[in-house]
Amino acid sequence: MSQRYALVTSGHLDREKLSQYTIILTASDLGSPSLSSQITISLNISDVNDNPPAFLHNVYNAFIPENNEAGRLLCSVSAVDPDEGANANLIYSIAESHIHGSPVSSFVYINSDTGNIYAQRSFDYEQFQVLQITARVEDSGSPKLSSNVSVFVFILDTNDNPPTILYPENTAETIAQETIPRSAAAGYLVSKVSAVDVDSGHNAWLLYGLVQSASPALFHISEYTGEVRTLRGLHEMDSTEQRLVIAVSDHGEPSMTSTVTLIVNIMDNIVQANPRPHDFLTNVKSTSDMTLYLIISLVAISVVSLVTFTILIVRCLRKESYNSSCGSCFTPRSHSNHYVDQYKPTLYLNTDGTLKYMEVRMAPSGPQEPCYTACFPPYTENNFTFSKPLDVSQQNVNEAESSTLNSFTQVNQHGNQGKHRVTKRGPALSYPMFTLVTGIVGRWRAVCVTALQRPNSDAAAIRIVVGIAAASLNVKGP
Repeated sequence: MSQRYALVTSGHLDREKLSQYTIILTASDLGSPSLSSQITISLNISDVNDNPPAFLHNVYNAFIPENNEAGRLLCSVSAVDPDEGANANLIYSIAESHIHGSPVSSFVYINSDTGNIYAQRSFDYEQFQVLQITARVEDSGSPKLSSNVSVFVFILDTNDNPPTILYPENTAETIAQETIPRSAAAGYLVSKVSAVDVDSGHNAWLLYGLVQSASPALFHISEYTGEVRTLRGLHEMDSTEQRLVIAVSDHGEPSMTSTVTLIVNIMDNIVQANPRPHDFLTNVKSTSDMTLYLIISLVAISVVSLVTFTILIVRCLRKESYNSSCGSCFTPRSHSNHYVDQYKPTLYLNTDGTLKYMEVRMAPSGPQEPCYTACFPPYTENNFTFSKPLDVSQQNVNEAESSTLNSFTQVNQHGNQGKHRVTKRGPALSYPMFTLVTGIVGRWRAVCVTALQRPNSDAAAIRIVVGIAAASLNVKGP
């Protein structure tokens, strides 16, 4: 029987949770009475570098006024590492980056042991207002573990810039001058002083004031707008030259001020110079090309419009002339009446072969037959052909239309009488039987229905034509 035993772990050991275990082992026999012995074992857990250092805050903010001295403390970052020994030995640094094209190390410096961050230079609020840097902490374990944190350095504005006067412009050689008429009444606008301050906040709020004036009761300047106006009308004894010294100050602490000198000339009559002709011609060369382009564009548009309208008018005239000469319906004119008296449109059905089609022909009408108005091109002798009338087949004619077909046969035989008949052949309408022919018959049916509504004897002839077409296509007539 083995007298050796082993003590093994039953789970994961974490030194950061429990660094030492006290274990009591008891050995007992199986005798009666049982005898036993105990031993106490202290188990210490050694550390490994399994935890990275962690900063105490997620973000660090630092505030510093501009124009600070170099080496001033900005802020301090701090981190902790739950490991021990060399694994908990921390080293601070600044991650390499660039600010406005310069390395971050030229702006700030960090103490590697304490984590204190110092300014390397004097900051200017007008150049940049916020510096964003990244602080880094690293332990000395193996392998080394590290963490990063963002640090924002906010530059605070100070009143270090005096107001800048934009108008009136003063130089060392010249002094701004304004001219007013002697007839100016109270409230007359003499000039307006404009100034800016590159600082921000209260440091950029400006106030205008009149520091020096030969006649203090004559002029006044608005405190906020900088408008210089007269307080009263001008008198004869008032000097023709008034010297004004205007001050512009900000609200900073301490306040900074800028001044400007303005000379006001009082004249009895102010003649406004009228612009001379050559003044208007100074920029003619620069605008001549644009004017030329505009003229060319207008002319081109006009020409295109004219040509378009002309073409439309010509086409309309040609169409009207064509309709009047070849496409118009026969009207009660001498020539048209004669043609109508001689011919009438007749529908013929050709059933030869597998392709069936219909033809509309101009056939002479009998003296007892009425005349129908139709539209056809002008006829000439060359357009006439001699052909026998086409006999209508009785195969496809319904029994209900037999009487109508007999009437139609009599009409055809009346004009035949043993000799060939002169007919004018119109355009043959050939289409597949079950598709396009049906559309044509539909149109004829619509025309015939319209004609049937007229109270005259033309209905009989139309019934004949429609009856043949309907019987040939097995379509019931009207």
